[in-house]
Amino acid sequence: MFCYSHNEEEFYGSFESIEAALAEGFSDTDNCQIWIGECSGTSKASEYLQTGHVEGLLESLTEYAFDECGECVEGWLDGPEWPNRYKAGTPEREQAD
Repeated sequence: MFCYSHNEEEFYGSFESIEAALAEGFSDTDNCQIWIGECSGTSKASEYLQTGHVEGLLESLTEYAFDECGECVEGWLDGPEWPNRYKAGTPEREQAD
């Protein structure tokens, strides 16, 4: 399977042949230069975003934010701190339910 690009960074399509990818690429633009790539086999984001990939993505985001902003970003992806009365399994929550 092949795909095409106009800028060598963003690739589009999934074609059976190089010729089909070229034809689509040239019909898309007036640009005289097209890059052809071979598809990696991962066609859907849901196939790529498995647990290991998501954890790596979150780790990268945290590292980038730390580099940009420092210690103030520690725990920024942990979510809000809820009072005990809202946490599942606490007596207050069970009475409310």
